[in-house]
Amino acid sequence: MKNILLVENSPELLKTMASAFKKYESQLALIVAENGKEAVRTLEETAVSVLVTDLYVPEVDFPELLACLSRRQVDTPIIMTSFGSP
Repeated sequence: MKNILLVENSPELLKTMASAFKKYESQLALIVAENGKEAVRTLEETAVSVLVTDLYVPEVDFPELLACLSRRQVDTPIIMTSFGSP
């Protein structure tokens, strides 16, 4: 099963985005993080197939999040959102 890490600090947008993955729950495991610190902790503990993240997340800036990902999983694709738009 593939792990998708979804990082979004807006609870409403996180809920909306997570619901889009519902129909794939038999094939994908969705892991959510509401801030960069949670995302880094997840990346340190779990291999992810795709990172979907807002450009602006609290507690850890985007370059730091990318650095953490690249130290552990060099080839992981990243889908980036910003200001609530795709």
